[in-house]
Amino acid sequence: MNECKIVAVLNRKGGVCKTATTHNLGVALVQRGYRVLLVDCDTQRNLSISLGLNRPDEECYTLCELLQPLIDVEVDEVDIQNCIHHLENGVDFIPNKQALSTVEKQISTLDFRRECILFDALEDVRLDYDYILLDCMASLGMLAVNMMMACDTVL
Repeated sequence: MNECKIVAVLNRKGGVCKTATTHNLGVALVQRGYRVLLVDCDTQRNLSISLGLNRPDEECYTLCELLQPLIDVEVDEVDIQNCIHHLENGVDFIPNKQALSTVEKQISTLDFRRECILFDALEDVRLDYDYILLDCMASLGMLAVNMMMACDTVL
């Protein structure tokens, strides 16, 4: 496969197995030989918790730290490779923390390209993966808009 496909697992309703779908689809694709990155884009952090990262510490870079420099030019840029956790089953993932809700508020105040923050953040790893799966929150706020703009397909 030559071109990375970004898939957002999105539904406005909570409790409809978005996280389970993202996780299981990612594992199934890895088992078929694809390179897969899972991204926890939900403020509840269900994907991060299900993958074993219950409490990200200060040393753990997450989606929040990845997005922050794209919102605030005074924040130092974070290399996306430092955000990626490599799991034993072959799945890679970018965890999240609850501060993502604050990041969403900051994105909403931007005037320029606020819909493309996530798209820009993932740019550096598109060539490294066949699939990037986004576990989305039950919302249609600015983060959900970013997820839809960043993806090729919505499930």
